[in-house]
Amino acid sequence: MSRPFEEAPPAPSDGAAAGRERPLGTRWLSRPLEDWMVERLGAPAPGPAAVDVLIVGSGYGGAAAAQALAGRRDADGRRLEVVVLERGREYLPGAFPSRFADLPGHVRLARAGASAPMGRREGLFDVRLGPDVCVALANGLGGGSLINAGVMERPDPAVFREPGWPQAFLDEDMTPWFERAERLLGVRDAQGDNTIERLRVQRPEAARRRLDALRALDPARTRAARLQVAMDAAPRGAADWAHRPCLSCGDCATGCNHEAKLSLDTGLLLQAWRQGAELVCGASVEGLEAVPGAGWRVAVQHTDELLRDRQGAPFELIARRVVLAAGSLGSTEILMSARDRGLPLSRMLGQAFSANGDAIAVGHDWPRAVHAVADEDQPPASRQVGPTITGVLDAGPDHVVEDLAIPGALRPIFEEGFALAAALDALARPNAGPHEERADFDDPFAVRPSTTARQLPLAIVGRDSGTGRLVRPEGFAEPGGLQVDWPSLRDEPAVVRRHEALQRRLAAQGARLLRNPLWQLLPPEMAFLANDARGPMVSVHPLGGCAMGDRGTDGVVNAIGQVFAGDGEAVHDGLVVLDGAIVPGSLAINPALTISALAQRALDHLVAAWGLGGPSPVAQRRERERPVFRDLSHERAPATPSAPDGTAHDRAARGPATTDRLAGERSTADRASDRTADRVAADGAAPRDTVIEVRERLGGFVRWPGAPGSPVKYLELCVVYRPAVLAALLRPGPERRLVVAPGSRLRVFEASEKRSGGFEIVGPKAGDGRLWPHEEHGDDHALFSVPLADGELTLFQREASGPLRRHARGLWAWAINRGIRDSWQGLVDWAGRRAAPKAPGAARAGLRARAVNAWHLAGHAGEARLMRYRVRVDPAAELPAWAAALRGQDLHGCKRISYTRRGNPWTQLSRMVLTPVAGLAPPPGARAITLTVDLHHLARERLPLLRVRQARDVPSAVRDVGALMAYIARMTIGLHAWTFRKPDEAPPRRVSRLPGAVPGLPEPVVIEMAAGRWGDAGAQRQDLDRPPRADDDRPVLIRLTRYARPGGVPMLMIHGYSASGTTFAHHSVRPGPAKLLWDAGHDVWVLDMRTSAGLPTATLPWTFEESAFNDIPLAVDRVLRETGHRRLNVFAHCMGSVMLHMALLEPREQPWERHHPLRALLKDRIAKLVISQVTPLMVMSPTNSLRGVLMQYLRPYLPMGGYTFRPEGPPTLVDQLLDRLLASLPYPDREFDLENPPPWPPWRMRRTPWTATRHRMDLLYGRDFAVANVDQPVLDFIDDHFGPLNMDTVAQAIHFARCHEITDWQGASLYLDSLAKSLALLQAFPVLSLHGEDNGLCSADSAELLKDHYDQAAPGRYRYRVIAGHGHQDCLIGRHVATLVFPHVLAFLAEESPP
Repeated sequence: MSRPFEEAPPAPSDGAAAGRERPLGTRWLSRPLEDWMVERLGAPAPGPAAVDVLIVGSGYGGAAAAQALAGRRDADGRRLEVVVLERGREYLPGAFPSRFADLPGHVRLARAGASAPMGRREGLFDVRLGPDVCVALANGLGGGSLINAGVMERPDPAVFREPGWPQAFLDEDMTPWFERAERLLGVRDAQGDNTIERLRVQRPEAARRRLDALRALDPARTRAARLQVAMDAAPRGAADWAHRPCLSCGDCATGCNHEAKLSLDTGLLLQAWRQGAELVCGASVEGLEAVPGAGWRVAVQHTDELLRDRQGAPFELIARRVVLAAGSLGSTEILMSARDRGLPLSRMLGQAFSANGDAIAVGHDWPRAVHAVADEDQPPASRQVGPTITGVLDAGPDHVVEDLAIPGALRPIFEEGFALAAALDALARPNAGPHEERADFDDPFAVRPSTTARQLPLAIVGRDSGTGRLVRPEGFAEPGGLQVDWPSLRDEPAVVRRHEALQRRLAAQGARLLRNPLWQLLPPEMAFLANDARGPMVSVHPLGGCAMGDRGTDGVVNAIGQVFAGDGEAVHDGLVVLDGAIVPGSLAINPALTISALAQRALDHLVAAWGLGGPSPVAQRRERERPVFRDLSHERAPATPSAPDGTAHDRAARGPATTDRLAGERSTADRASDRTADRVAADGAAPRDTVIEVRERLGGFVRWPGAPGSPVKYLELCVVYRPAVLAALLRPGPERRLVVAPGSRLRVFEASEKRSGGFEIVGPKAGDGRLWPHEEHGDDHALFSVPLADGELTLFQREASGPLRRHARGLWAWAINRGIRDSWQGLVDWAGRRAAPKAPGAARAGLRARAVNAWHLAGHAGEARLMRYRVRVDPAAELPAWAAALRGQDLHGCKRISYTRRGNPWTQLSRMVLTPVAGLAPPPGARAITLTVDLHHLARERLPLLRVRQARDVPSAVRDVGALMAYIARMTIGLHAWTFRKPDEAPPRRVSRLPGAVPGLPEPVVIEMAAGRWGDAGAQRQDLDRPPRADDDRPVLIRLTRYARPGGVPMLMIHGYSASGTTFAHHSVRPGPAKLLWDAGHDVWVLDMRTSAGLPTATLPWTFEESAFNDIPLAVDRVLRETGHRRLNVFAHCMGSVMLHMALLEPREQPWERHHPLRALLKDRIAKLVISQVTPLMVMSPTNSLRGVLMQYLRPYLPMGGYTFRPEGPPTLVDQLLDRLLASLPYPDREFDLENPPPWPPWRMRRTPWTATRHRMDLLYGRDFAVANVDQPVLDFIDDHFGPLNMDTVAQAIHFARCHEITDWQGASLYLDSLAKSLALLQAFPVLSLHGEDNGLCSADSAELLKDHYDQAAPGRYRYRVIAGHGHQDCLIGRHVATLVFPHVLAFLAEESPP
């Protein structure tokens, strides 16, 4: 058991401790919850006494309460037992994250729609991601003081007289409370204010740069901020504790590892501990209820998820008085939980939430280096970045602007985020000057240290409307899930006005304003392109939720924090809230000092109201010497780090001795300094570098005159590059290249022409069959294989061009692709006044502004980036005589990324054009030799194009690989901005996703059946202790729609996933499958399973087996009972085919199965089976094979809830961004023209509002149908055919792609593990399989592969047909259903069934 060290000697001063090692430890003042509870539970009868004062939370309000109440005595003279519960842990020097790699262990993440948080529950950073407001909170002993900037500024006194504040504040002077708080917090002493000015003597550079930059914006209104940071070693604060002077490392916002921060654990909490207060960490309050005559029963649980699971039921304790100080979100959530248990409270609970007008922005291209971003690779003492905030600019009557320092651990996130903002901002400006193709150039997409050095991060703190609402998400499994509902905050006029005012101030200094891209992604000049849609605001100063008021109709607590017992003035005895939750509105300044002052004021009143005595003048105990978590003394000595090549590490870009330069004067020396940190050969890479190895396999068909056999061959380049430092590839210079390594080779395969056109790879000998694309081909299958002697790949070079040429080719491509059509339609809308009215302040763009914007975008769109390949065939290689010209020959290729006519960025990144050489020529029908990345190879290897060969640690590797992905994203956006076009808006209409009346068919008869309960969703994969939901007992209804044909053989039609029975019966498809079968004499029954897009159960997380084993047998039984037949025919499409085979091929009863006796009869009840597009043994399309591999890694990080192809309500910013991103999906040229009709003939320039739904489908499944095969009515009603789904269900298909067969939800091969199963199935009924030749989901090769498998069991019982020129869904909803597809089906069904 761990106990406080009451008998320890006094702690030596910092000076006394200097020169000797400090003890190591994990706790100083605190006790873990289990330790404290064991002591209480072990108390002799009658058990533990009630806690006199239980304080929940250790932030500014909780620490003030602990210090004010500890050591006091009650009316009976008994010393109070004061206990502080903190959900986080205690942080000692050295325990805070100092590097990016440390962050994952210190973050707790809760997002809207999730059922539980991610990350460490005790993490230092508690981040709440929501669609309206994202909030960053602190976990740990000391609360927000651990990671805030420590700014202690008073608000304007007029704030307390504004509406919303209790009447008591109207005539009260708050000055005494502020003065007391300032003294206790250590920000004011006899010498005056504690500001950065005190650090000028020791660290003049750190004190000058950012404060002087802020003063340059408005010298008269800028002052040095009062800080809770030690500028000297003098004892200060409530505990008179001596700290170390600030090192100016810039890491305040991730926690001070060097004891320079006057955090509450070394001030108010330390003093409270000395007076006997217990500080208990790792404790979360889960419940609160009144106990008449005793006080309050509090349910306490471990914060740590493992301890929580092991503990089970929470601890319970009785407290006479409870002080809630868990922050705006925490205190509000505890009271909401108490209200649910029957505690009467004000209806204002959760209302009047304020984000304190918080906003983050960056002054970009500041004329001089300000070095506001710390570098984790530099020793803290040598950075001279300064504290997080050094100055305050009174920028207006309702807001202030403060400078910011970014900690070293957060540098990558800051750089990548605002590099994206800078790249988008540049699109609204000219892309001037000539471009030359050379290695060393000023790359605007690269993250450059010299650019970072001239970025000034800024915080805007101001007034907001304070009308936010805190809500508890349904189904969140544990405390800490409260979210902010405030959709109007992002559009409040004051937010926009403040940014505009700051932009004007920055422009006067030659700098530009970059807005937070999370809030406003596009610059103001381009905001009209996104209809001025904005994302969530970010707040680090949440206020309200338990706001003060004069009575319960006005607020939740009174002027001293006592909680109202309803709508009147009556309060709950002994229940108080003292933290930022009680502040009834924004303060327009950092709120920590105000919270402290309000708490001090309230505590004076509460002490009197509770009849408590005065504080004890003598400490009850003395602390031992403060241990450290790890020794950081070596980091306190200034040092000049060296780069691997011996030069000073990025001295010009990051070091304090940098000479300030005016913006735009980047010389060759500047660019060289950007590369210094990463200029190292892979063989001599420093241990901290991330080193990658790139492997690429490219292949394509070529014409080879003089070659034996077919003149067309398949040429394959298998290239392995030498390991390279990843960071060096992201910045321009000679190091931005990959060198070909031994093991690379060139292979050539035989090819033959397919009957449907195009070519396929075949074996090298005459009569050899085709080679399956999803299987690896050895050298014995090739005509020859030769090594590559050497070569290189230069990355992301600029193509030489002039500005006029770039503008001309950009405008030409845009005009033909979309420009003329969009302009014409915009003119029509304007003339017809179809455009939606604009609210005041919304983004507008007149004709001139749009023309200027298009001109600037054209300059960027016309730029081209090149990836140049050069490989040389080994001069000593043995080659056949017809290929001898390749020996020793250099092969040159290029990937060109640029906005072009029908150009697609992802296609350009994956296709290399090979220069003809040694007799090689383009294949017939092609203009160039094109080699494409082999996606099947990537899926087989289960590796991306690159693998990490060396890294400091896993998070650093993820960071660096993410930086590469971010660079490619910025480059793609910068060049292809016009590609990411918003799809045409679909007209409003009622969507009907269930089969109904169809012309030519009889009136449908609908039968519904109860197949289970909603609570069964995911029962196959869930634990039995899943918490119940309110709708668990709601029945699962499946639906049969009958188009009766008396006397006809019943035909049951089973739809695929994210589709419904409209696949077979819908008025837009004429004639559709149901009509064709009915006309042929079949009694048609269309099944809508629980996964049907037309039923409310579609978005529940079913496994495919749960639907297959329960719904299909029940439907088959009902059809046979209704018709009196013994057997029926079945048509199963896509995942309907998968689910049917699951039900047929697994004989064992499952514990979650409801109708096993019916399923056992299923095989004998089917006469004939037609399956469409997906077979039990399958070859996924190349893109889906790769999706399956990538999803294995990405699934834990993706939202796995509901997904819809047509979101309801107004589109959010996320919806718009997703639709724009999906507009870049690659399609064949013909389909591109159908989605984007060219301007000739003019009458074809129509809108295509169906593209958004199509793109969202194709994101999941690959190319779902060929548009050319689908009639316009189907496209008009596309949302009737496809609908909502659950991503957890779709994720099961990951295993199908990986195993090339149907599997269970865990990936186990249960269905095709024995030929005996296949034999039994085929003996029961014959099977016809239909496949579209261009199926983008599952390759048509699956049909032939399955035939090889089935022929081993029962030859002739399985046959297949491949429909030329068709894809996946267009075989059923396309215009050629009656002529090309269903003749095969009808002929098969008309055949006599063999015995």
